[in-house]
Amino acid sequence: MDATSGDIGAGVLLQRMDSGGGVIQTAQPVTLGLNYSQSLRFMNTTGTEVINQYVRVLSSSCTTDCGPDDVYRLRAFETTQSIPRFNNSASQITVLLLQNPSGYAINGTIYFWSTAGALLGQQTFSLPTKNTLVLNTATVVPGLGGAITLANDGRYGDLSGKTVALEPATGFSFDSPMVPRVN
Repeated sequence: MDATSGDIGAGVLLQRMDSGGGVIQTAQPVTLGLNYSQSLRFMNTTGTEVINQYVRVLSSSCTTDCGPDDVYRLRAFETTQSIPRFNNSASQITVLLLQNPSGYAINGTIYFWSTAGALLGQQTFSLPTKNTLVLNTATVVPGLGGAITLANDGRYGDLSGKTVALEPATGFSFDSPMVPRVN
């Protein structure tokens, strides 16, 4: 949530709710101190469509005297990212590099898919602030190749990465950048 104005003020609250009205999660301020802009990040780890949750906006500063100038903007971003290639066959191995330059930890799951779209394996990760993860993908999916998707709870654009396929016998290397998933 951003672009708040008028009486919405610092008392704004953004929450994810269940169908019974219970609070599942409360958003965090994007910047320290003020909470005018907030980020509500979560991952759907069920593998099914979420149809029984909603988002609620409250303001303790704008209760009964709200007017047309008291506004906010809600935006939703898909943070799942993909890498089109990994290969751990013959003498070639692929190393995954993930970087978290943000000021908060990013958690997620790395999914390895065959070229036919079957799930080959997965690996969870927790990447502390200002850290890099280096993962030899052959430790998760030895002897296999395909594509990678990464589901994470980071804000849009805060996680970056790539794979590097290495062929020690020839010195060949091939980089594949991580890109946002297109729906």
